[in-house]
Amino acid sequence: MKKAVLLTIVSIVLFGVMGMAASPLSGSWITTAKITLQTFSISSFSSTLTVDYTLGTWTFRSLSQIDLTGWSSQVFSASGTIGAVTAASHLAFDPKNAAFSYWNTSVTLTLAGVSFTGSSNLTSTGIGWTVGAKGSVDDVTLSGTAYFNEDANGAVQSGSYTLCFTRADFDVQFPFGCIDPVDITFGFSATDGFEGLTVNLNNVVWDQFPAIVFDIKIEFTLQTEGKTLTITPTLNLKPGCITLYGEVMTGASTLEITGIHFYGVSLQFSWEGTSFASYSSFDPDKNGTVTGKSDYWEKFVIKTANDSCCGGSLQFDISTYFQSGSVALFDWGETDIDLAVGIGSNITVKTGTVFTAQNGFEEWMLGLELDW
Repeated sequence: MKKAVLLTIVSIVLFGVMGMAASPLSGSWITTAKITLQTFSISSFSSTLTVDYTLGTWTFRSLSQIDLTGWSSQVFSASGTIGAVTAASHLAFDPKNAAFSYWNTSVTLTLAGVSFTGSSNLTSTGIGWTVGAKGSVDDVTLSGTAYFNEDANGAVQSGSYTLCFTRADFDVQFPFGCIDPVDITFGFSATDGFEGLTVNLNNVVWDQFPAIVFDIKIEFTLQTEGKTLTITPTLNLKPGCITLYGEVMTGASTLEITGIHFYGVSLQFSWEGTSFASYSSFDPDKNGTVTGKSDYWEKFVIKTANDSCCGGSLQFDISTYFQSGSVALFDWGETDIDLAVGIGSNITVKTGTVFTAQNGFEEWMLGLELDW
């Protein structure tokens, strides 16, 4: 009897997946759990269910997220086009507290090469709006945005539900000789009026020093400073088989370059579908930039990708880190192993382990991804 019930459930699931594959419904379910082996407890858990329904040029989506605290987020959205109009809307809730989070809506109308945009941002404490336009004439791009009850970062003014002007920002971009683009911005606010004008010249390269690029900012304000000039030199090292990591060292003024600090190097190459890479940091303060983890000064990586069974793919990665002062052989500090096996084109099973010199077998990760 139990076998018959199990067979019935499996058949319903299989026929359901087959039916959704041929229907407007699509989506994914991605679940990952990490287990700490010392205490054999779940240190992190995440599960995301995405369901899309496509109708013509419109897509309606439900996005549900679960973590260790329970049902953590629920977002409903819709996006699509009607002629020259593109629209998107996102409605979010806090399931744990049974509360409304936000409702964002944006609309874009494109006519004769000019895009007109409008958006609203409703939260539990207020509502904000923006209207803007952007267009180009030859090589010149012009744009402007006005904010109501909202700042330039999209933060809504708390407790305000009326249409009150907050600020307006304008931007002009155009090429000038070897500088592309020249970016000029200026703005007005309800509290300060005209706030000033800023000219940005980014990635300026002088032929005499092609390895160093300069970001130049000139600000004109109505404050006591009047005008300020900021020049930021950056080392322009192109990545390749061998990549150097470095920075420009400046003196009391950014116009005074005292040297170049090379703090890391990486070596990368591939062979027969397998890639090899090594990353070495010469400066402990730059470990995180070079190896990705601040505790380790060196990392070796091996990645391989191949076909799995039933038309799926296989991805196998090994990352080994070395730590200065480690008591283990060769300063070994940590090894991360990740494996992803595709079963057909709709199912991916993932697992991963973390071994450290301090704790041994420290963490085990299990994951499952379903796509339809």
